[in-house]
Amino acid sequence: MKIAVLGGLGMQGKAALVDLVNIDPVDDIICADADLKGWKQLERFLDTSRIRPVQVDASSPKAIASLLAQDVDVALDLKDFFSKQ
Repeated sequence: MKIAVLGGLGMQGKAALVDLVNIDPVDDIICADADLKGWKQLERFLDTSRIRPVQVDASSPKAIASLLAQDVDVALDLKDFFSKQ
């Protein structure tokens, strides 16, 4: 199962990533955020082998659509990406 976590490097996003890496059916996680500065810190305390960081502009409907078109099964919107449209 592939899951996209929108706002993945915020407080709620990081908590979701911790939970998702411990769920066996989840084999691919996209950590989408406008700013990936916190990625290196996340790698220090979490197994990120199944997580792929992606910088995305939440104000761009095309960018969001492109992200979700990557065979994503579930999207968690933890940064109000869709409310900006």
